[in-house]
Amino acid sequence: MSHMHVLANRIQLAHTALMHYFTEKYTEEGLDSFIDLCLRESYISAIQVGAPHLVRYLLAAFVLQKSSPKFDLNKLTNLLPSISEQVCKYNDSLSKFLKALLEDFDFKTAHKLIQNFKTEFEGDYFLGKHIQTLINNAQTIFFEVYCKIYRKIEIKVVANYLGVNIEDAEIWIVNLIRSAKFSAKVNPEEGVIYLEQPKTTVYE
Repeated sequence: MSHMHVLANRIQLAHTALMHYFTEKYTEEGLDSFIDLCLRESYISAIQVGAPHLVRYLLAAFVLQKSSPKFDLNKLTNLLPSISEQVCKYNDSLSKFLKALLEDFDFKTAHKLIQNFKTEFEGDYFLGKHIQTLINNAQTIFFEVYCKIYRKIEIKVVANYLGVNIEDAEIWIVNLIRSAKFSAKVNPEEGVIYLEQPKTTVYE
């Protein structure tokens, strides 16, 4: 079988997996299977050469999988440089958001890009049904990275980012801190939360 036939077969299988795991068998386990397939060296090469539009769904699968125990932010971050050329050729709000957030730490741009998700993706056959989950998970990833960079979080800033009132923003932040296992102290008078990353040992 020629190289072109092998390439075409891999691309076809990747599309079949997209259809299967994003529609018929949409589960966190299914998203994980789709990610594992696409990240095989032979398949990521095939996608880059013959189906760069699949980069959107690979990245979306990572974000949609945020609540899964298998979600790995480092794995997603390490993936971006390997597909950076394709991200440039196939730009959308999701790929730009992840690059702005995880490579450039440009929080202002990343936040603006999340606001484009609904308009850009609600008409997407595979992502349209999951648009709110995509937005919510992107916001969670955004603030997890934000909290790792900044030790002092102004609640009003978070409220503005989320488009909610101060009370709801404080609840949202507290829940995020608990899930991310940060140590934190709330200063209601200043309207800020002071963060301290959990201490690690040589055995972790």
